[in-house]
Amino acid sequence: MQHPVIAHSSSDLEQMATPSAVPGNREAIATELYDTQVFTSAATTALTFFTAADVNNGFVTNMKQAGQIPTGDFFMPYWLGLDVLGFEPGDYDRLTDLYRLVYGTATGAPYAVLSYGTKTYPQAGGFSLARMAEGGITGFSTRTAEEYANIAHPGTGGVWLGADDQGNATLTFKGGQPFSWQMKWAAPVTLLAGGTVLLRLTMRGTYYRGIQ
Repeated sequence: MQHPVIAHSSSDLEQMATPSAVPGNREAIATELYDTQVFTSAATTALTFFTAADVNNGFVTNMKQAGQIPTGDFFMPYWLGLDVLGFEPGDYDRLTDLYRLVYGTATGAPYAVLSYGTKTYPQAGGFSLARMAEGGITGFSTRTAEEYANIAHPGTGGVWLGADDQGNATLTFKGGQPFSWQMKWAAPVTLLAGGTVLLRLTMRGTYYRGIQ
């Protein structure tokens, strides 16, 4: 984690702390938009994200509206990350299960695609779940005493969605314009532990909203 340390005058800080709420002005804040879906062992081959609004105090999703951000707001996504929730430490099967979730089976590797308006991104294929999973599988196992696994350390990986030479994201979401992400597996993945797990998809970027 890092952040810039910049010296400012008192007048500059006062102006930044109390921006002018004139028509057209927007404040920019670092934000994550995320959504969580249920993956079922030996059954799931596709999951769609960001199609429901938050009804659980942000524990499942932080979308204010289903499938879109509010009209008048904008969002520039820079990074796309995946978290697997619900795996308890010390479960001997989880190292294999995490690998199967993000790398798939011999029939093909899973990926995710974005639908925004009438277009899909990328134009062909999709973004690899292995790259989205914060850097890949890491863990330790003796198979007789203790095992743990995770999809690397938070903030160390993910898919870079791109930016122009001025630092602006290559894609900007406009409020009121529908979007969704879909994950796809070539065939059902059977988890050694069976049951269900939660997959959380997160877009990290800059959110623009009206100044209050």
